[in-house]
Parts: sequence; C-alpha cells; structure tokens
Amino acid sequence: MSALVSADILLIRFFLCLAYIWLLVNAALGFPRWPAMGSTGGIAVDGITWSVLCLLFHGYSLGRLVWDERPISFRSEDEEQLWRFFYRRCGMGRLEMKQVLRYGRWVRVPAGTAIMTGTDAHLRFYVLVEGLAALRDVYQGKVTKPRTQFSGCCFSFQLLSIFGIYTGFERRAEHVLAANAVTDCLLYSWSVDELQVIATGLSPAVSAYWRYFSLCQMGLYFSHRAHPERQLVCATGEPESEEVWEGRRSRDYTDGLRRYESQRHTLKGFLAWLRKAFHPFPPAGLRHNTLPIHGILARNRLIAVKAAQAAAAIRKKEGELSGSEDEAEERSVRGERRALQFLTAMQSLRRIDATSVEELVEDVLNHTTPDTSGHTAFGASGSSPGGTNGGATDALRPGGSSSAAAAAGLAAAQQPSSSLLAEAAERGRRPPRPPDPLSPAGSLSFRRMTSP
Repeated sequence: MSALVSADILLIRFFLCLAYIWLLVNAALGFPRWPAMGSTGGIAVDGITWSVLCLLFHGYSLGRLVWDERPISFRSEDEEQLWRFFYRRCGMGRLEMKQVLRYGRWVRVPAGTAIMTGTDAHLRFYVLVEGLAALRDVYQGKVTKPRTQFSGCCFSFQLLSIFGIYTGFERRAEHVLAANAVTDCLLYSWSVDELQVIATGLSPAVSAYWRYFSLCQMGLYFSHRAHPERQLVCATGEPESEEVWEGRRSRDYTDGLRRYESQRHTLKGFLAWLRKAFHPFPPAGLRHNTLPIHGILARNRLIAVKAAQAAAAIRKKEGELSGSEDEAEERSVRGERRALQFLTAMQSLRRIDATSVEELVEDVLNHTTPDTSGHTAFGASGSSPGGTNGGATDALRPGGSSSAAAAAGLAAAQQPSSSLLAEAAERGRRPPRPPDPLSPAGSLSFRRMTSP
C-alpha cells in the first residue's frame, strides 16, 4: 500500500523490498493461516524461490538508487571547477557530471598553436576553460574578423545537435573554420562518438542538461555579439572579471558555491523530500523522458553524427589524394554539405540510421567529375563549364579563383597568435554567389537513397 501512494522510485523500491522480505518469511513458515503466526511444519518452495528472485532485482535497484545519493567527489580541482561551470549553465548535478567526465579528455594548447587541426574540426567539441583563442571563418574566400574566445566559450556549436536540438550551425559551402590559441589554453574536449554515448547511454537527465547548456551558451554568446560594449556577465547574471580578457577563468569556474547552490543533504531537505514523495496521483507524463532516441530528437542526432563523420572521412581521403591541406579542408566542407543534403531529404529514421558513413563518402567522392581542363568539378547535377551553371562550376573548381581565395584565407586563419587579433586583410575578390551546383536533384544515388 505504501508503494501505491509514493511517486518516488526510491521509495517504491524500498517498500517492494519490505514486501518481498515479508513474503519470504511467510513462505519459509509454510504460509500459516491467520491468526496463527508459527510454522506449519512445512515450507513453500515456490514462494521462497519467487521471493528471492524478486528481492534480488528490487534489492539491486534499491542499492543503486541509494548509492546515487552518496556525496560525489572529483579527482582534481579542475574537474570540480568544470562541474561548477556546467552546474551554473545548465543545472547538471555532480553525479551526472561524474558520468560525463568518464568520456572526453583535457587538452592543453600552447600559444600560437592551432586548437583544431585536420579532422578534429569535424569530430571534436571543445569547452574553453582557461586562456584566449581566436575563431576565424573563411566564407567564399573572404576571411572574417577574428572573434576572441574567452573562458566559458565552446566550439563547434554544430555538434550540439547530437543532443536532439537543431542548432543551425553546420558549415555551408566554402565555409572553413579555424581556431587558434592566442595564449596558453586549457580545454576539455569530447569526440562525436563520445557525445553520442552521453546523449543516449547515460541517465535521461543528461541529454536534457546538455540542451539547457546549448541554450545558455548561445544566449550568452549572442548577447555579447549584439552588445559588445556591455560588460560580460556569467551564468548567474553577475559581471565577469576584466581578467577574463587576459585569459583567466570565468567566475562560473572559480567562484565557490553559494548557499543556495549547496549540494549537502540536510534533515530539513530529507523531510521535505519525504513529504513530497507521497503522492498517490502522479502527474501526466511521469514515465516520459527526453532521450534523443525517437522522433525529431533522434533525427537531429543521427544527422549531426553522420554528417560530421562523413566530413572527417572526406577530409582524410581528399588530403591523401590532393596532398594540400587547404584544398582538402575546403572540399571536406562541401562534402559535409552534400551529405547533409542527402540525410535531411530522408523521411525515415530507419533509412538515416541504415545509411553508413562509407556510403555517404562514396557517393560524395563519386560525384566529383573531371572537366576538359583537367580540373575537378564538385557535384554531378548536369552542370558544365559551357552550360547555365558553368560559372558556378568554375567557382567550385579547386583551380578556380574562389578556391584559391579560400585556401589563402584558411592559411591566414591559421597564422601564429601575433596576427590572430589583428584586422583580417581580404583575400582575393569575393565572387557573386552562384546557383547551388550541389543540389542532388539529378543524382541517381540521391534518388536511390531517398526513395520509399
């Protein structure tokens, strides 16, 4: 009866364990008839067997739930501060952070060194703990002004789609991203595969915390972009120290826990929990969770993972074929866009999940066709240099002016730290935006992949 009026899974398991202990004792006495309390001289083997089996399962679950309420300690002060950062920006508890820290790694990057190199730009997510970094974009050969990344910033935002929300930060055609350390930097980084395990394999609360984290990060980031003259604020709404611009850690890391942030268990808190736990009429949707394993959340997760992995694989293959880092990076961005087009056109989760990264890479590479001049044109939509899309094909050709400008821009974006915060010089003339030659409408393999 106590289990029936409780809405807390821990109390339910506790009362079920008590019930099966009583049943086990009753079976060991041979199920005496009321009001007799002594043994009947026999035992009920079936009752004992059933009670023991149920008690084992419920007892294990009860032990797991009680163990989860233990005080959690971290291995280092850096981990403690990283938890405080996530706690203040998304409410993540110590136990959940302990599980998240089973994945990922700490990364130290000296000043003047690239933070993201090669396939890492596609496959790893970084949180900047300490130091200053410069984030630069190359859009169609034009280098943007470097954006200073300070403690608390993260990149790349596109990988946060793995937790089920579409962020809209995937890289478009001729968009190359570079991140370099201006000062010595300390970061924490997770791979795409690790993020996917965190999103689907841990407690259902973890993926929800990461979505809250995405919202907080983008809100603080765009608030600063929209009002650069205002003083930076941390996740509590309090002003940041000016030392953040010198590479010091954000207050979300370093400030001790306030009284209202205390994680200690008290008798008053226990009694309040006990009072709220007795709830015979639970609210609607109590069993539902927010794991990105079905519906739109699963779709966004699968597309984000497969697009990132396909872009990294294309980046590696193009680097082996062309031997040019800049050209390989540029073509991997286009490959990622084509893979995104393929995946987003699919209307079945099963089809998206069944489409392997190898299949995406093969399709993208098979749609690079040589032209009469010996260059390589990306896309197979029937465009030709002499046709209506000829200008677009020329712009996307590695030997063309747009590719040369993008390569020059990427090289500039990866210069040592002495020039990272200087005004970026324009690299070449930005051509007019051509029609999209990557449209897969005429692709046989596209029709094959999206057919019912």
